[in-house]
Amino acid sequence: MNTEMSLINDNIRLAATEFHIYSCKGIAELIGMPLQTFYDRMSNPSKWRIDELLRVCKRCNVTLGWLVEKHSIVA
Repeated sequence: MNTEMSLINDNIRLAATEFHIYSCKGIAELIGMPLQTFYDRMSNPSKWRIDELLRVCKRCNVTLGWLVEKHSIVA
């Protein structure tokens, strides 16, 4: 798995915890994505589309750079 894309998945989970959301269903709802699509993206991160990542950024109030920078991982 591409390390950078794996970091995106890790950071999506981390961003969601700031909203006290810990379940895949809750994260999918937060970013406005069908649960099955969310599972698909998390199991194969290379399938994330840029528009989906930008929606994650908007809903989670983070920057795209924050999603991919290694130093932003705290968990």
